[in-house]
Amino acid sequence: MNDTIEKTNTEEIIKGYFGDLLAFMKGQLVAANSDGSVPQGEASTILARIRVLLRNCVDELEHYGEKRFEGGNLSAKVKETVAKATGWAIGSAEHIGSHRDCQVFRDQYLLLNSTSTGCAMLYTIEFAANGDSELAGILLRHLREWNTLILDANRILPEVVLGEMNREEDGFGQEQAATISRALQDTWKESRERSSVA
Repeated sequence: MNDTIEKTNTEEIIKGYFGDLLAFMKGQLVAANSDGSVPQGEASTILARIRVLLRNCVDELEHYGEKRFEGGNLSAKVKETVAKATGWAIGSAEHIGSHRDCQVFRDQYLLLNSTSTGCAMLYTIEFAANGDSELAGILLRHLREWNTLILDANRILPEVVLGEMNREEDGFGQEQAATISRALQDTWKESRERSSVA
């Protein structure tokens, strides 16, 4: 009897996390699609990849949620939470000043990291409760894609910032962007090495 109660409670927790994550991702998708200004070059490509990955992930999770949580109040939960997530995502873009490309890129980068963290948390709970389930597989696959995008975005961040600065004043070159990018990548490598040693 206790096992049944625990399993029910765990399933409710998973359902709650699932609904919150799906709502957050829908809000992020609305924000990503509503912004008219898009940085140029690789930044534009990464932002387009974010939108495509978000759309694919939302579609897949919605389809999965309908199967697993049918008869539940998941859709009500998503509708209730999506307004908050959308408001936060769009609200972050409303206070954009003169460095619009940088701020659009920054906002999407922050949301990308938040989505990756949410997927990792839900994956952890799902795997602990249900092992290598269908949902665990979906989340792990999307996590690989999110984390690749995060690394790509981190790599081109100097190019975005210096590109926008160059529109306002001259003096920043591609060589500087490459040097800065290498230095930032080195911090990731050093952090990974320190983390694996600890």
